[in-house]
Amino acid sequence: MCDVTLENFEKLYPIIIEQIEASCFLAFDTEFSALNTNDYTSSTQTTKKLYEKRRKLVTNISIFQFGLAIFSKSISSSDQNYQVHIYNFYLNPASIEPIDVTYMMQASSTKFLTQNKFDFNKCFYTGISFLNQTQENLLYKKFGVKRNNDDQTISNPEKENQQQLTEDQSPMKTTIKPVEQTSKLVNNMNDTEQQQYHRFSITEKHLINKLCTIINDWLIKARIGDIFYYDLNELSAMTIDDYLLHNELRRVFHTIWTKTLVVDVDDSSNKKKILLIEHITKEEYDQRIKDQVINSDSNTEDNFESFMKPLIGFTKIIRYLKDNYRKPLVGHNIMYDMLIICDKFIDHLPSKLEQFQNDVTNCFPFLFDTKYIAYEMKDYLFNRRNHRTTTSSTCSLPFRINASSEENYDDPLQQQQQVQENLSNYVENFTTNTALSSLYDLLTSKFYDNQIFYKPKIDFASDECGGQRYKNEKWKHEAGYDAYMAGCIFVKLIYFYKQKKLAESTNYNQIKKTANFYSKISEQPHLTFELCLYEMKIFKNRIHLVTSSSNIPCLCVNKNDIYSTNSNKSLYQSSSYCLVVKRKTKNSLSMKLDMNDIVPRFSSYCPMKFDLNSNSTRVYLTFKSQNCLRIILNDYDDHHLYQIEKYSPFKHSIVIQCTAAVTASVALTIALSATYYYLYRK
Repeated sequence: MCDVTLENFEKLYPIIIEQIEASCFLAFDTEFSALNTNDYTSSTQTTKKLYEKRRKLVTNISIFQFGLAIFSKSISSSDQNYQVHIYNFYLNPASIEPIDVTYMMQASSTKFLTQNKFDFNKCFYTGISFLNQTQENLLYKKFGVKRNNDDQTISNPEKENQQQLTEDQSPMKTTIKPVEQTSKLVNNMNDTEQQQYHRFSITEKHLINKLCTIINDWLIKARIGDIFYYDLNELSAMTIDDYLLHNELRRVFHTIWTKTLVVDVDDSSNKKKILLIEHITKEEYDQRIKDQVINSDSNTEDNFESFMKPLIGFTKIIRYLKDNYRKPLVGHNIMYDMLIICDKFIDHLPSKLEQFQNDVTNCFPFLFDTKYIAYEMKDYLFNRRNHRTTTSSTCSLPFRINASSEENYDDPLQQQQQVQENLSNYVENFTTNTALSSLYDLLTSKFYDNQIFYKPKIDFASDECGGQRYKNEKWKHEAGYDAYMAGCIFVKLIYFYKQKKLAESTNYNQIKKTANFYSKISEQPHLTFELCLYEMKIFKNRIHLVTSSSNIPCLCVNKNDIYSTNSNKSLYQSSSYCLVVKRKTKNSLSMKLDMNDIVPRFSSYCPMKFDLNSNSTRVYLTFKSQNCLRIILNDYDDHHLYQIEKYSPFKHSIVIQCTAAVTASVALTIALSATYYYLYRK
């Protein structure tokens, strides 16, 4: 594991890019300044309203830490062996006029981060800056610099300033400015100048005024061609960017040219910055300004790019992934993460959900959410029908029996019961808790290793960024460690899923004994990452929507996704698996249901959607598992608070009841009319 701050980011950047290029997939995680803890969504809330709500929150918060886990195949090793490099990026928004971001800090979030040993000093003192595209364009416009990639030239405010000088002024008189006049230039800029020049802080103004006084005193005695060296450390001026410093000095003095030199300190590995000041004629000054404007490779452009480089900072990583990375990008419960990434590093979030979907698809075409994968995969891997270890043709379990059990066939029934009990406990844990740490603990347990044939092995890289700190201690809720856990879950689930597929393709009718079945499976060639990944295409670009009670199982960032194009297609398809819940009371005032109790109580069984009637006295719970419905009915058979029964259209649907009543009335009217007509004719 490696902490990345402003001090070592530029040094590590090429190494990180090289590792990303050699990776097979990346995992990520983020830590925010605030998070809406009351994000209980109604199951009837549309995806668009959900997006609008979370978009509003994300625009008012900031990101403190970005975790990146780079998974790659181990060199000269098995196809199932992986190594991981882990990075913790400490981030702090760029602060430079006119960009001054205001964001919300939530007390509970700060407390949570503090309890998990988050280092706020690294974040605020040495955090890496970041800008999105709109903010970057604003800086280019503010400094009058236009990008060459837009076939535009560079314009410089200094050229306009020099025209204010009269032709009859001598170079010496032009450069000598009293300190009061200099101070006035720095402090009292008009509206036009404020758009062209940087607005310094009070401390920076004091340093520049002091430096201008020193230069002014030197120019009184200097000759054309003389050079003056000044140690910037004496004024602590290293806090001012070189580009801003040169721009301001050349704006104030029109017969000097400045450069910054970095020299070694004697008998030390330290370096110091020296300001080189050359006394030149006004004509030469004008020519150099002109060369900067005409020459696209001039120092002005280079200086501005070097000025922008630390401000763009971490955004370079995201832009590289956006433009070049076409491999899986994995996270856990990534709805907020993707909103943060798009808003802070790419551009401000669009107002329309459709545009957000299009942007995410274009930027990150291979996105996987392990939270969504776990929710949708668990019923397939662990449903009650499948976790019975039999030798019948209906068995499609991906599990194996542990080694000791395989050798002992003296009491097959006892062995069968023991395996059934172990699997039931394992299934129960997996199907009731898909939190990041719970999934990681479950899928890295010894029991998992005993059930899976193709066990992927994940090792920390041997270098300083290999996560050696995580070997003996868990750092949950540190972004880098959370990213590592998400990546491990992804690898283990895709191998688990592929093994189930192989088990389904085996001809069970030809297998008489369980031992023969598992030995045959074991003879299959080693699975590669690519083979396992191919089976996961149905989970690609689908983001879990936070609560299991959501009416919409996922947000499909790919608009061509079947669940996105067909609104009637849902993972909750069976309306027969529906329960009706109401209170056991005759008091009308106490009949209203408390959804804060209902939703957590029943969503712990399995994913569901709910619909509350208009007077909040009855809630309809719909499940995609009939077995889940049976378990709930059994558990609440004689509950003291709630009365639960199966949904019946004729009993619980007002529309059907009204339709049936109207139909019966019409039928009765027709029958009476026919009878009357028949008797009248008689």
